[in-house]
Amino acid sequence: MAIDYPGLTAKYFEVWNSKDLGELRKLFAEGATLRDWDVEKSGAEEVVKANGGIFEAVPTISIEVLKVHVSESTLSSIAEILVVLPDDKLKVTDVITFDDAGLIVSVRAYKG
Repeated sequence: MAIDYPGLTAKYFEVWNSKDLGELRKLFAEGATLRDWDVEKSGAEEVVKANGGIFEAVPTISIEVLKVHVSESTLSSIAEILVVLPDDKLKVTDVITFDDAGLIVSVRAYKG
């Protein structure tokens, strides 16, 4: 059965925007990693905790997905997004890698 990378990517951002840490945790593999320009975390619990810190610091933060590019050969998607902040919008590219079960194993975020 083929994995629906665009659907999984859309689900990730839907759950992220809901700020539901319990549901967010369900999307990550145990050894998941997160890396952006401010933080690097390993392990699903630490990744979710880092996201929780973002939600606490900026309660109104949200993400608008502009475009998703999929690479089935690398089990990944690249999402061009806007991170909507109270007084700004940041253009960011997320590289999201999945495992064979469709769980997220890494999220790498790049500004620009």
